[in-house]
Amino acid sequence: VVLASDRDIAHKVFKTPSHAEPCIVPIAKDILGHKAWVFLQGTTHAEYRRGLKPLFTNQAISTYLPVQDRVLDVYFSKFISMTEANGGRPAPFMGLFREINCALSCRTFFGDYISDDAVKKIADDFYLVTEALELVNVPLSMY
Repeated sequence: VVLASDRDIAHKVFKTPSHAEPCIVPIAKDILGHKAWVFLQGTTHAEYRRGLKPLFTNQAISTYLPVQDRVLDVYFSKFISMTEANGGRPAPFMGLFREINCALSCRTFFGDYISDDAVKKIADDFYLVTEALELVNVPLSMY
């Protein structure tokens, strides 16, 4: 396990894929597939990242920000409503935190073509997949 303390060290680690790979449950490669994007290395990884580059230009990001601002406004209103409904006492926000991350991605890349119910279902299903991967984190499962 390598914890990179700054960008330059992280860059060196990721430039040596023969020595580093994402730290997730050992059986994840068998479940997600050995060619899943998270496991790409070397030239294949570099080509994949090059393909993503246009999504992160200033022009592209300038189109995402207004959409993301609207999503955040919606969810901040939900947080306020939940808190008020709960009399200002602590409330279980974790589900909404997971949902807000999903909503940011869905609204940014799919716009309003996807319903709020579908966004929630995607967020809930993704969480179930994450939980399921933890269940198969059996010591020595890769042997």
